[in-house]
Amino acid sequence: MEISFDYSLLRQRMKSHRYSIEALASKVGMDRSSLSLRLNNRREFTQEDMLRISKVLDIQLDDLVDYFFKNNVEKT
Repeated sequence: MEISFDYSLLRQRMKSHRYSIEALASKVGMDRSSLSLRLNNRREFTQEDMLRISKVLDIQLDDLVDYFFKNNVEKT
């Protein structure tokens, strides 16, 4: 069973800080496609990715679990 994560809170944070996928990727030194793959559960975020993104989006380290580790609930 493959684990997938719900990044909706992260996407909301991007929107509230007015970052598109392309703009945020550029700001954190990542390709747009790389960030998109991660947001769509096709690649995993590295610790470095999470730290850089949290810094840009003003996410407290104590809150990382809410943004990067919320499990997707499978619809049946």
